[in-house]
Amino acid sequence: MRQMGLILSIMGILGMIVFLPAETNPDSETERVKRARKMASEARSLYHGKKIDAAADKYVEISEIYADLKQKYPEKKAYQKDYRHYLNQSGYVRLKYGQAMAREKKYKQAAEFYRKAVEAYQNALKKLPNTRIFKQNIEYCEYYGSQAAFTHALTNRDFAPEFSVLSLAGKKIMLSQFKEKVLILKFMTGWCPTCHKNMALMKRLYQTYNEKGLEILCISLDRVKSWKKRNGEKETRHLAESQPFPFAWGDKAVYYQYG
Repeated sequence: MRQMGLILSIMGILGMIVFLPAETNPDSETERVKRARKMASEARSLYHGKKIDAAADKYVEISEIYADLKQKYPEKKAYQKDYRHYLNQSGYVRLKYGQAMAREKKYKQAAEFYRKAVEAYQNALKKLPNTRIFKQNIEYCEYYGSQAAFTHALTNRDFAPEFSVLSLAGKKIMLSQFKEKVLILKFMTGWCPTCHKNMALMKRLYQTYNEKGLEILCISLDRVKSWKKRNGEKETRHLAESQPFPFAWGDKAVYYQYG
């Protein structure tokens, strides 16, 4: 009986024991990765809900988690990739929405989101300098953002955006100098055969209508990286010598705005 009572007592004690789960450390590697993945899901939901800025900010928060993880665990190369990926996403969601707005012909909104994407990628470059995809996307957004802004101004009959370029002699030329004039902007390069052929028409137009308020400004793209070719600048200078209207060196900004 004593043995039976002892066994029952032990069983009673065991029945009262509750096994509690081990406490989780919110700052542990595993928990931080889980949190980052959950936040990534939230960011995607925000994007699909058209809360673009909130989604972009969420991606920046995620990148900060991986920035710390890659420092603490440098042997785990995946964290470096995740860091770069989420930094990219902070700009990419704005880029994609800019594209969507442009397709819907909402050019003002498109230009704004492209501008925000540029800012996001510039901030990303400060953290990961010389990252090629960031630089490429900045170029993309600057170009299509300028095109969207110009199209918005054109469709709403707004004022053309101001620009400033340098003449071949180094003097500043601004759009505002041609106020109350009809201005033809002729984009060209010195190495382009068609550009040379078109100069005869430009010259006739200028000689016929200049007294009635027509002005022509030829903007050479020979100094813009994507248009630069051997002897381009030399040929532009040679071509300008025989024309009665001014020539100027275009830069990336005016090319993106009007080119």
